[in-house]
Amino acid sequence: MAKAKVVMPLDLGLTSERAREVFEKYFGDKYEILNAPKIRFYVKKRAFIVKKSAWVGALVWLEQKKGKTYFVLDGKPAYIARWAIFFPLCVCAYVPFFYALSFGRTVEVVVGSFIMANIIVFLLTYIESLPSKKLLKEAKAFLENTDKFRETLSQI
Repeated sequence: MAKAKVVMPLDLGLTSERAREVFEKYFGDKYEILNAPKIRFYVKKRAFIVKKSAWVGALVWLEQKKGKTYFVLDGKPAYIARWAIFFPLCVCAYVPFFYALSFGRTVEVVVGSFIMANIIVFLLTYIESLPSKKLLKEAKAFLENTDKFRETLSQI
C-alpha cells in the first residue's frame, strides 16, 4: 500500500532509460537498479526497480503528460517470491466467507466473515509493504529536490 507520486512542473523529455540512468547515478552505490519484469500485469512499459534486497524494493515508472513529468513509486512487491507468500494468505482469508456463504449461514455470519476477511487482507498487504516505505521516502525526497535531480541528470 506504500505508493507515492511526484510531479515535476516541467517536461524533462525523459525516457525510462534516462530516468533509470539518473537513479543508477544517484542510488547506484546503495541499491541495485533493474529493469521491471514483464511478468507483472500492471507494470508499465517505462518502469524499473530500485532493489535494496531480495525482499525490499520499489517499482518506479515514468509518465509525461501536459508538460509535466510524473514519477510513480510503488512499494508493492516487485518480486514473485513475495507474492508467492502473500497471495495464498490473502486467498485463504476468504475461506470462512465462502464456507458461510455456501452452507446457508445467517446474513450476520456471512457479512461478519466477509468483513473479517477484508480486514485480514488489508493487514497482510500493509505488513508486506512496510519494508519498502523507507526506500520510497528516500526516492521521493530525491525526486522532490528538483535541483539535486537536475544536477544528477546533467552529470550523465
